[in-house]
Amino acid sequence: MAYYHIEWKPKPYPCTKAEREAAAKRYNLLPSDYKPFENDGLAPGDYFYVEPYNANNRSPWEPYDFPRERRDFNDPQQFNAQMYLASGYNPTKLNEILKGQPM
Repeated sequence: MAYYHIEWKPKPYPCTKAEREAAAKRYNLLPSDYKPFENDGLAPGDYFYVEPYNANNRSPWEPYDFPRERRDFNDPQQFNAQMYLASGYNPTKLNEILKGQPM
């Protein structure tokens, strides 16, 4: 069973520079590295954007803390990480398949 703590919930979307710096500090990022999602009304608050990756895109020979997911303890987690499990969606492969296709 998973537990959820109220302090883990993302805060509202940062609009000012001070709010962005506070959000970067909250997630232990440098202010220059902090990039929130686009504010299109569906953004998950102040949670930072992580480029999509799949476990298959990471090195299989590295000694990970969670070998099945190929990630370490303090690795930044994608907001929708369950979608990118090794058995599921692969963004790199999808880009190769759709290369040159009209969208």
